Amino acid sequence: MRRSRLFRFYRLRRRIISLRNLATRASKTFYTTGNRHGTWKFANEQGNHTLPQPVLAIYPTHDPVADWVKAAELLQSESFLPRLTTATVEGSHWIQMENPGPFNAALKNWLEANFGRSSRAEDEL
Repeated sequence: MRRSRLFRFYRLRRRIISLRNLATRASKTFYTTGNRHGTWKFANEQGNHTLPQPVLAIYPTHDPVADWVKAAELLQSESFLPRLTTATVEGSHWIQMENPGPFNAALKNWLEANFGRSSRAEDEL
């Protein structure tokens, strides 16, 4: 006996919905407490808590969320980031949008100081 088109359509639709739900559950598992703890535990057991690459932190001067300069001092960020460069830019939480000129200047200076070439795009081919 042949099934109707409508029946096949609803069966396919139900399958698609179940796959979407599966994908949503899988993407949210990273944020669960168990996985966050597992990630922290793995990183902590490695023993090396420093990041040796050059790092730039551009802090805003008037962020309502936190005083990031003070937070970096309290957390002793420089002990974990030996090649840390910091800069402050006038603005609140989204300084790259609020004050793009000084933000981009700080970023460009850091790129040129650490990588010694213009930040202009180059053809790789």
